[in-house]
Amino acid sequence: MQANPLRLVGTFLLVVVVVVGAAAAVPLVTSQQTPAPAQLDNPQFQPDNALIDDAPQDGSIEMEADAEPKTIVVDAGHGAAPSAESIDPLVSALVANGHTVEFFDPQADRRATLNDSLREADAFLTIAPTRRYSDAELAGLAAFTDAGGRLVVLSDPASSGGLSGLLGGLLGLPTASSGPTTTHLSSQYEMAFRSGYLYETDSERNYAAVSAAGANGSLGDGVENAVLRDAAPVVVGGNATVALASADGTTRSTTRRDGSYAVAAQQGNVAIVGDSDFLAPDDAYRGDNEVLIGNLADFLVSGEKSPEDAPTTPTRSGPGAPSGAGTPPGGA
Repeated sequence: MQANPLRLVGTFLLVVVVVVGAAAAVPLVTSQQTPAPAQLDNPQFQPDNALIDDAPQDGSIEMEADAEPKTIVVDAGHGAAPSAESIDPLVSALVANGHTVEFFDPQADRRATLNDSLREADAFLTIAPTRRYSDAELAGLAAFTDAGGRLVVLSDPASSGGLSGLLGGLLGLPTASSGPTTTHLSSQYEMAFRSGYLYETDSERNYAAVSAAGANGSLGDGVENAVLRDAAPVVVGGNATVALASADGTTRSTTRRDGSYAVAAQQGNVAIVGDSDFLAPDDAYRGDNEVLIGNLADFLVSGEKSPEDAPTTPTRSGPGAPSGAGTPPGGA
């Protein structure tokens, strides 16, 4: 018997409809079974919160100190090696107000010693040094500050754990691991950097940035919201004062304890700050950083060095005498 052509065509069309319909249904079923992307609960890791948005990137750095021209020496010889560009906001403010900024770099001049540089300097700035100061250099710096020279030490988390040891006899403090903050501090300046770094988990801030406000001392004048990245906490004792303190809710990385922490301190002719990033061009105008930089510049040029009052650096004769020994850094 011969097949009906119309029946064959109908059967073929039915098969096509079934196959096409099944194929069209597959994406629908698949899309219904695909789980939705997981939502992160940690606000500090959200892309929209990756950068601080505390203030517009504008402002100006003003100096109020009415000081005669001074010479500020920046340490580039103990491993930190900051460049003029990396701290340009501070350098530019000083130069614009008639002061001179020089860099101490014994690699560029093998005959140069720190004590030789201090003889002609009015202030000395060191940023996160990584190499230890010699006994002669420490004695020279102590004589320098005793004579009225200004000393500023800036830290960062990479070096904060060892800065107390690097400065050894200068700050004269136990290292960060030697005891709690109640440990008796019998040093000349009674200030030190502690281990770890500070951070905030506030959703409006970058994870490793903290807000700091002025407490006591000239460094904190007019500072209500300085933005410090990876700041190291500091500890003070005796006559030293806390110049800047972080906001409540700040966490210390080594203890995971929340609170308000000192991030800058000063005593007499010496000041320390647990951060150096605020000097960078990208951070200089965040929050009240330009006010802090202006205060720092004023501190550097406000000393009154009296060379005749500087004690002489101890000498040691014979081979192996430390570089700069016997040189009174406060004067010839």
